[in-house]
Amino acid sequence: MTHSFKKTLLILIISVFCFNGTPASFENKYSGITTIKTKLHKYYFSTTKVRYYTPTETLQWYTRIFTDDLEKLLEKRYGLTAIDFENLSEEQYKIIAQYFSQVLFFSTQTTKDSTQKQTNNTLLNSVLQDIESEGEFLYLYAHRKVSKAEIKKLRLTNKLLLGLYPEQYNRVDISVGKITKTVNLHKNKTSVMFYFDNQF
Repeated sequence: MTHSFKKTLLILIISVFCFNGTPASFENKYSGITTIKTKLHKYYFSTTKVRYYTPTETLQWYTRIFTDDLEKLLEKRYGLTAIDFENLSEEQYKIIAQYFSQVLFFSTQTTKDSTQKQTNNTLLNSVLQDIESEGEFLYLYAHRKVSKAEIKKLRLTNKLLLGLYPEQYNRVDISVGKITKTVNLHKNKTSVMFYFDNQF
């Protein structure tokens, strides 16, 4: 078995088994989305769980990443060192929120008229709501108002940590209505279009 095949196999195993469970305080924020802890950190990966909360027409999500991965990126790109994620300064929080909105965002496509020929494309950057530190992981929570019309055709772009780690894999689970879809994004595929035409 070649080294590259072993690496690919391990990443697939991690994707299947390492992202089911719940961070301690998450159920108080967005019930219904879950994760688990893992001690593995030989390869670079993140998981993002997304759900559409219909009563308030809000897209809610969190991303889980290794703390030291984000620390290295913030030091290299912004010169931030010795970061205490449980006691972030206002400036540190602002920088993290800015980075998060630049690398993980949604865009929607809706029709302008009944001919279905003209469309509106709207960029939806992440609105970072909270950052929590738990063990070796960070949880970044975000939300965004998205109408039912917009959610039917939704593009997700996730370039998290790819500027530092080209081998980074970013798994995304998205739930709208009764449908849950999963995709693994990486340097050769940083975005994906989701269709939820019949969920409302």
